[in-house]
Amino acid sequence: MNVKLRISKFWHNQKFKGMLRELLLTILATTISIILTFGTAAYLEHKQQQKNRRQITLMVISDIYDFARVMEKADTAYLIPWKKDILEMKALPRDSIIMLNDNDVIQGYLNALGQGAMLPRDHTAQNLFSSDISIWRDVDNFNFVKYVGKCYYIIEALNNNFDTQIRRKTDNYILFLKEANQIPDSLQLAALIEMPETQSFMDEYTQSFLPYFEATIKDLDDAVEHCCKMMGVSQKELEEFMKKNPE
Repeated sequence: MNVKLRISKFWHNQKFKGMLRELLLTILATTISIILTFGTAAYLEHKQQQKNRRQITLMVISDIYDFARVMEKADTAYLIPWKKDILEMKALPRDSIIMLNDNDVIQGYLNALGQGAMLPRDHTAQNLFSSDISIWRDVDNFNFVKYVGKCYYIIEALNNNFDTQIRRKTDNYILFLKEANQIPDSLQLAALIEMPETQSFMDEYTQSFLPYFEATIKDLDDAVEHCCKMMGVSQKELEEFMKKNPE
């Protein structure tokens, strides 16, 4: 009976109640602090992932867009002029070629048949995207990852085809130059044009390679538009990113 009375008095003791209240408040505060700490960390991590996803998305789309512009410049600067000169050469009778005395025209023809060229390419974005699986996880859109992979395959195929065409014609031109000293100057251009290797190059270049090259520019522009739709990127957002991150 006395024990029960002492317990009852202890339980109703104001000092004890105060200590208990402080203990409960401390536990509650600690619990809330833990929840807020982990909750905030998770929230910040989520926001960082969203930011990373956006940056990666914009980086990749702008990379594809930039390469299409590089192709466009090359097309205007020398691929189309080469085609024009090649078609002229194919149409000219041999006697007309021999009688040519316009050095600019002759040089243009020689450029079309022997000049080298390259497509400048920064592989940073492609290498990051292709080699780092954590980037795929951050993007969190398998269809987008798969589609971008296809775009980079198209770009690499185009690059390889372009390099093959340039190497083919420059190798042929070097081969011709080895024999050129045995040919009178007035006949050299005609002799170069009449080489079977030159004829084959001119046909493939005008009928196959250049149409393929120009169609690929359109394919990549369409791909940029499709990627933007997939990831909800506006034209304005893409342009602003490219202004801040010029090639």
